[in-house]
Order: sequence, then structure tokens, then C-alpha cells
Amino acid sequence: MKPSTGPRSDPAKQFVRSLAQWEPRHTRIGLLLRRCEALGLFDKFVEADHEANRLRKRHTWTAYTAVGSGAVALILGIVQLSRQDLRLPPVYEIVLISASIFAVVWGLLWNWHKRWLLLRYKAERLRLLIFEMAIDPGLWTEAEPRDGDWAHWIGPRVALIEGLDVNQLASEAEHDASTPLPTPSECRGVPAAALETLIGFYSATWLDSQLEYFERKVRDAEGRWWDRPGLATLAFAMSVVLVAMHVVADGYGHEGGGRNFLMLSAIAPAAFTALRTLRSALENSRNAARAAARLSTLARYSQLLHGEDHERKPAPEDETWARFTTLALSAALLESEQREWLRLMLEAEWFG
Repeated sequence: MKPSTGPRSDPAKQFVRSLAQWEPRHTRIGLLLRRCEALGLFDKFVEADHEANRLRKRHTWTAYTAVGSGAVALILGIVQLSRQDLRLPPVYEIVLISASIFAVVWGLLWNWHKRWLLLRYKAERLRLLIFEMAIDPGLWTEAEPRDGDWAHWIGPRVALIEGLDVNQLASEAEHDASTPLPTPSECRGVPAAALETLIGFYSATWLDSQLEYFERKVRDAEGRWWDRPGLATLAFAMSVVLVAMHVVADGYGHEGGGRNFLMLSAIAPAAFTALRTLRSALENSRNAARAAARLSTLARYSQLLHGEDHERKPAPEDETWARFTTLALSAALLESEQREWLRLMLEAEWFG
């Protein structure tokens, strides 16, 4: 397998390079990677990853443009309605409203949202396929996999993933495939050194990066002060307080100040509704909650794989089987996480 070339900042190509570094460390890993490369799996993964990132940027641009320009147009309308002495040329509102409508229609025509989800799902399914094969005990005992010849095992699965289209996303999201767990007899004959190599390969090329990804998602969510579930309640409370201040100001004869408070009472829910719409379109907070839940379980599996959990250490005769089972469980968790992410994003409150 030839190391992938390209910019060092390209995560997909970095992933392929990290796989290539493990090829000479064990003949079975080398065999698996060469067969994946012969079928073009790595190229297909990189292509899907790049296209998914491009479409995600388009969808994000659509959401920010539509919500941002629409919110500014709405606030300008409220200000002019409240302040009769303030009149702006209609062209400002026309441009803002046109930009909002254009962004939504353009995004719907190109179907950026669904195409992004499809390509991201394809890329992650291709990545997962590599590790599904790597953690099969049959690879390490030099036995044929349960589904038959290795070459015929890889090809149909790659073709199945490539054949997915946007119309199948809902059924893919709803279907949780049950991952078969290895049996003790399947794990017999795997040398201890080979198992350590497999765990090192699995951790270095995938598991550790997933842990870092989930940790980053949780940290990012903590820094988004505006992305909180209580925004609607806060906006309502602010509006009520501002209306009360308007009544008080009018009662004391401060008509100008009262009018300004009334104007702000209308702007507050409009602004927070815009934030709510953007929050719903991107689903950042729910994705962060999902990441936090997955992080603790995945960290637990990592401890078990590396023998760091001394309280639940299996018997020596069961250790190989227990670690293969942990590998299978962690892969099943990450596959389930992909489907849950897809289900969540399909339910995001956005056009199309």
C-alpha cells in the first residue's frame, strides 16, 4: 500500500497515511490493506469525505445566510414600525429578504443538506468497513471469514455502500444492524503478539481519534454561550420585562422611552427565534449531548482493551476472546453512533 500524498491538513488523507504506516508491522494487516487498496476503498473514502465536507460548508452557508439576513430584515422592520421618525430606503429590506429567500431556494435546488448527510454517511461506513474486517478473528487465524472469501467479502460491501442514495437515508437511520460477537472457538489460535498488534492498530488509527473527536465536540459545546436550550424561555421573559418597563415609562410620561422598550420587546423574541432556527438547523447542542454519552462508554472500552481495568480482568484463558469481544462492541457502538447522527440530522428543523 502506497502512502497517500496530499496536504498534511487533509484529515481523510492523514487517516489513509496512518493506515499505511501499519502495513509492514504484521502480514495480516498488510494483506487487508492491500486488498482494500486493490478495490479502491481508500480512494472512495477520501473522495466521499472531501465531497461531504464541501457540501457541509454549503449547507452551513445556506443556514447562516438565510437566518442571518432574514433576522436583520425582520428587526429593521420592527424598528421602523416603532420609530416613525426613522425610515430607511426599502432597498435594504428588499436585499436582505432576497438574500434569505435565495439561500433557502438555492439550498433546496442543490439539495445540499441531504447530499451532505449521504456523503458523510458513506465515508464513515467505508471507514468502518476497514475495521470490521480488521477485528474479525478469521483474519488473524488465517481462516476464511464467515461470509466467504476475503476478496468477495470486501467488494460487495463496498458496492452496497456506494449504491446508497438520499432516498435510503431514512431506512438506514432507522435500522440498527446487530454486530455478531466472536465466539471463544473463533478466537483460539490468535497469537498474543498478533492481538497486541491489532489493538495498537485499532487504537492508533481509529479508536483514539474517535475519543478525541467526542472530547472536542463536548468542549466546543461548552464555548457556545448562545446555543442553550433555554433561549426561548429567556426571550419570552425578556419581552415581558420590557413590556412592563414600557408601561412604567409611559405612566411617568416618558413616551419616547416607553416606545423604545416596546420596540425592544418585539426585537428580543425575533432575535432569539433566529438563533433557535439556526440552532435547530445545525443541531449542535444535541450532537454534543450525543458525543458526551458516547465518550464515557468508548473510554471504558479503551481501558478494557489496554488492560487498564484491573477490577474486571478476564481469566487468562478468556483474555483473547474478551478483547476481541470488546473490539466488536466498540465497533458496534461507533456504527450505532453513525446511524444515530444520521437520524438526528434528518430530523433537524430545516427546509427540505
